[in-house]
Amino acid sequence: MLSCRATDEWGERVTQEPLLRLDNVTKQFRTRQGTMTAVDRVSFTLVRGEHLGIVGASGSGKSTVIKLVQRLIQPTSGDIFFTGVDIARMPRAELRKWRSKMQAVSQNPYASLFPNKTIGQNIVEPLLIHRIGSTQERKEKAMALMEKVGVPRNQFYAFPHEISGGQQQRIAIARALALQPELLILDEAVSSLDVSIQAQILHLLASLRGEFDLTYLFVSHNLAVVRLICSHVAVMFLGRIVEMGPIDAIYEKPAHPYTKALLAAVPEFTQGEEEAQVAAASEPPTPYDLPSGCVYRTLCPLASDRCASEQPALQALAGGRLAACHFAQV
Repeated sequence: MLSCRATDEWGERVTQEPLLRLDNVTKQFRTRQGTMTAVDRVSFTLVRGEHLGIVGASGSGKSTVIKLVQRLIQPTSGDIFFTGVDIARMPRAELRKWRSKMQAVSQNPYASLFPNKTIGQNIVEPLLIHRIGSTQERKEKAMALMEKVGVPRNQFYAFPHEISGGQQQRIAIARALALQPELLILDEAVSSLDVSIQAQILHLLASLRGEFDLTYLFVSHNLAVVRLICSHVAVMFLGRIVEMGPIDAIYEKPAHPYTKALLAAVPEFTQGEEEAQVAAASEPPTPYDLPSGCVYRTLCPLASDRCASEQPALQALAGGRLAACHFAQV
């Protein structure tokens, strides 16, 4: 289980109360093709002030994890603790106050905004829902947030279609900050933007996390982006976490063959032709029919009979890393 810690003024390691904890969370969907396991016994702990990136290819289950965290869908089994409270089976009527403490920024900023409302009305909306402040106080707060995210106040009465994609995402971030959340969930929050705009938004997120005392849960397929914004990373494959830990330790010395394949596919992290060959060329298995043992074994160049008969558990490695591989070196 991923555990983040902080250092006190004496240099001692102090365990903080987790802001978010998932214990053996599983999510299955019944479809015409059969039962699909989207998330399989996922566990991690995230403390305040740390920032966890979840990476993996499409279909790995990372977006399902954040939907479970937000309780947009209910887990099939397992527990989800947020600020010490189990929200996995909390009645919907009680969820509102907890959702105010966690807000999300999605991949498509225009789709996430109300097109028939002005920018100001979009930012004010969560304050209205939670009945916070007077009309004037809400307007002043919305304008202040616009300034914080780099959008001029004179855009307050503009509509989303009248501003650029980068500005739309800034407004989405401002709206997410309106309720002063403790956890900000970012689902591919910069993937739809131009590269130059991505850099600006990432710089903005880096500056906001300290100012607003935020903890980020950042989902992305872009490993370079995750490294810029996160302190820890969890690598998912077919619904399972196969490796996780401090981001620098994992990026510099990946232990799981799948992590190596992901990094090898990014030119910035590729060390040479030999490492790039770790990436598998064949099609991965499907979540409708997971292989026995290790879910990555059908693609892994290191796979043995043990991998087919025994599912590897996450084991502790040097540098605070955890990897689910029989061949990971302790």
